[in-house]
Amino acid sequence: MSLSSHDYVQTLKGQRLIFPDIDGLFEGWPVGSSPHYDILRRSQNTQIFKLLGPGERFDTFVMADPALLASMWCPHSSLDALSLASAIVSFFFVWDDEMDSPEFGDTSSDFEAGERFRGTTVAHLKSYLDEGFPGSSDRPGQSEKLIASFNPVAELARSLLPHDRQQQLIKEAVDFVLSVGCEQQAELSGDIPNIEEYMRFRLRSSGVAVVFLTIECLAQVNLGDEIRNDTDFQKLGEEANRIIFLVNDVLSLKKELKFPFYCNAVAILYHKHQNLQVAVEKVYHMVAGSVGRLNGAVARLLARYPDRRSDLEAVVCTIKTMCTGNITWSQAIQRYGLDVDKLDGTTSITL
Repeated sequence: MSLSSHDYVQTLKGQRLIFPDIDGLFEGWPVGSSPHYDILRRSQNTQIFKLLGPGERFDTFVMADPALLASMWCPHSSLDALSLASAIVSFFFVWDDEMDSPEFGDTSSDFEAGERFRGTTVAHLKSYLDEGFPGSSDRPGQSEKLIASFNPVAELARSLLPHDRQQQLIKEAVDFVLSVGCEQQAELSGDIPNIEEYMRFRLRSSGVAVVFLTIECLAQVNLGDEIRNDTDFQKLGEEANRIIFLVNDVLSLKKELKFPFYCNAVAILYHKHQNLQVAVEKVYHMVAGSVGRLNGAVARLLARYPDRRSDLEAVVCTIKTMCTGNITWSQAIQRYGLDVDKLDGTTSITL
């Protein structure tokens, strides 16, 4: 395909995308929604309204409904733990909209502006590593307000996570911010990354790794350092990350074509294969591979730590509901414009 820059992505518009049997991949995996959803949504919307005020940014936040996503990710978690997960998701939505929503400003199309915003964000996040809360401006600008959406994350983490996990969470959040810079640089360069390059930075820019650091809190267990540092336990997080962002790439493609963005696994593989459905099927098989590797890691962990079966099963259940919850949330909201009630290989949308 000889089209340059973002032009080739435009050729996806109007094409029909047939969803593969995503539901079948996760047959038997747990699903649900937290009974704390309503109270969490009201509390979080009030908090973000105080931060952003009325307007399109707040309306977009409400439409994305991070509280619903967190509730479907973690249906069995306590309200406190769920509040932490929801605060993380809210930060992702509020902060990341500055990076990938041209309707809110020029940052998404200006790499230097993006670097300044990311630099200020990183400084703010790192200030939490020194035990002190960041100073606040009497009259914060819009950028400072967006960055301050991280504050509830750090405050909740301090009350719910041991100190070392708090530190790791903040460092992972810094890595997320910096990785979004890699993604923006790829978008603006016009040089389409190959799928291997994309996967490397997307594992960090998806934000799932930040949430995974809270997985024991969400599952209400303490696995201890031996299991926590086990390579198969780390693999659970890596494969769940791949599952979540790759499925999201399929489900969010219609929305992303609005701008258009090509840092999406389907779009990248479409450029390579010049066939939308082939690209979708390639992504589907990548997800299936991750499902198989995740299941293999689970089996090995259960065999290695038989006396911790109950705790491990609680963590695995939470990881799996994160994967299925991401799908049900995507179908439930209007953000992606799906309007399909099943993803069994028989439904489709027009991009």
